[in-house]
Amino acid sequence: MKTNIDDPEDCPSIVVIDTSRIPAKDLPDWIEENSRYFASPAIGTRQDVNVGLIPINEAQSWLQQNQLFIVFDVTYQYIECVHLISDEAEIEIVNRAPVVETMSFSALIEEIHALGGNFTFPNYNGYLRLSQGENDALVLSFDAEYCESNCFSIPMFHSLLYINGLDVDTIITFKHPEFGRFADRKFTLSIEVSPQVIKSYDFSQVPL
Repeated sequence: MKTNIDDPEDCPSIVVIDTSRIPAKDLPDWIEENSRYFASPAIGTRQDVNVGLIPINEAQSWLQQNQLFIVFDVTYQYIECVHLISDEAEIEIVNRAPVVETMSFSALIEEIHALGGNFTFPNYNGYLRLSQGENDALVLSFDAEYCESNCFSIPMFHSLLYINGLDVDTIITFKHPEFGRFADRKFTLSIEVSPQVIKSYDFSQVPL
């Protein structure tokens, strides 16, 4: 597993920016405009940005405008962590929840492309929305804008594969917890990352 976050209860909403990717003529203005979102001082060309400090109605636009500057292979640890369900009581809720559907990552990727998304590279140009259809069936759609619940970014799915060292044949189990904190969080995703080790995820409060 490729993660440096020791405590999953403490997951900052960080994206790592490589400022050398920003055109030199634009860099001073970029720093001035975004310094209020910096999570820590820059180390070389690495600048950590706390997306949680950006107003929620501006966060997706910010991510879109800056996605070419994001070092995703470093950022994935933060994306995976903010979606990870780590509280033991909540894990038990998910474990007991009914299974709605299962599918492989490869099948999900095909669905994303069929719905108009692009999984080829990590991007914030849209979000996969999970919703309930007839007889509680799972319905997938692709929204250009982040929604309040049950929306997952393309980088989020990339992070699950990257951090957990999975291939696209890995099966995702979609569940439907119906009580506790999940009363308005209709869907969770569970994956077996190694024999008898299952990790579960839900949507986050920031559009990572």
